[in-house]
Amino acid sequence: MKNIVAIVDPFSSGKLIASRLHEQGFGTIAIISNSDTLATFGDSFVGSDFSKIYYFDGNINFLSDEMSFLGVKKIIPGAESGVTLADTLSNIFSPEISNAYNCTHARRDKMEMVDALQSHSLRAIKSIKTDNLKIVEQWLSENPNISRLVVKPLESAGTDSVGIFKIDEDWRNHAKNILGTKDKLGHVNYALLFQEYIQGVEYVVDSFSWHGKHYIKNVCRYKKIRNGAHEAVYSSLEFLDKSIPQYKILREYIYNVLDALGISYGAAHSEVIIDDKGPVLVETGARLHGGGHPIYAEMCTGQSQLTDLIHAYTEDEAQFGDYDYMKHVNIIFIVAESAGVLNENFFMQKLEFLKNAKEIKLLKNPGDCVHETSDLYSILGFVVLSGDDLSSIVADEAKIRMWEKNIVAITK
Repeated sequence: MKNIVAIVDPFSSGKLIASRLHEQGFGTIAIISNSDTLATFGDSFVGSDFSKIYYFDGNINFLSDEMSFLGVKKIIPGAESGVTLADTLSNIFSPEISNAYNCTHARRDKMEMVDALQSHSLRAIKSIKTDNLKIVEQWLSENPNISRLVVKPLESAGTDSVGIFKIDEDWRNHAKNILGTKDKLGHVNYALLFQEYIQGVEYVVDSFSWHGKHYIKNVCRYKKIRNGAHEAVYSSLEFLDKSIPQYKILREYIYNVLDALGISYGAAHSEVIIDDKGPVLVETGARLHGGGHPIYAEMCTGQSQLTDLIHAYTEDEAQFGDYDYMKHVNIIFIVAESAGVLNENFFMQKLEFLKNAKEIKLLKNPGDCVHETSDLYSILGFVVLSGDDLSSIVADEAKIRMWEKNIVAITK
């Protein structure tokens, strides 16, 4: 009988796991944590990769019995929505290679994440979790140095419903519009996270951990822009060499963050801001970096979180290490500056002339009505630029930004 691995919510980058396991002779089953998640990420789900697909209805005993019958021993979260259920199942079937179960909620609830950092004497963003806006007002009066406020769901991802406001702007309306609704991952926003806005440079640190030892698999820098009424819209992601001065600062801080969150096994995707006070965590997800990112990491470094994950789960004596930077890779996100109709053909014809384009993906069809881009879920697509000449890549990005202005035809 084949060794069988269960993947909880094999969406986004999680869709890459099954085929890599199959190459090593392993079988896979899929567990869908909730129907809302499938509705959000269903386009990335490859059902044919799995011998069985289970839709979790809250009955952990039934699911455990099924997995026992199939001989499943290893469980991997495919996407952010699957982290909690994967934690639960992993601690039942393979506790010896599972993350600390007493920290499972701190790996999803962003307020508990802040509390975990503070309990380990790590810098964390000033935050409060509540459904009462009067309490937020009182908290702000007690923290007069906070001039800008971040309002966001506790357990979502991809900048879903994140708002950034000056204190005298209408953050209350934004909060009221989110409270009681479901986030993109299907969780009801019974309360929200209110945080001090940190002005600095935001980095991505993707890691892999095994037996409590951590390895940095890539470091990237985000560029974010204001798009209309929306702040902090992703514009680009640049892979960085270990030679940058911030690398050692980020590595030391993230090692401590992973320990504080009880992450000893598997992939983690962390976002960190460095300001004049040093590094501070935005959030960590105990899973692969989403959006197919491991593929682009492999363009840059020859390896990724995914390659380490497969080695760890299929080999008895797997060896791991930090990444080596081999080639420039920039991911350029296509932003709709306003609502209108997508003029894809014009854009695609232009992109064919870029020197460094390795992948071009638009997420909408010609003639589709699109909204002004507000978060990662509403970008129009992306272009992956890669090559040996950084100046040529920068020139390509400038061309994309010029052409981007005509990708949407504004309609009344």
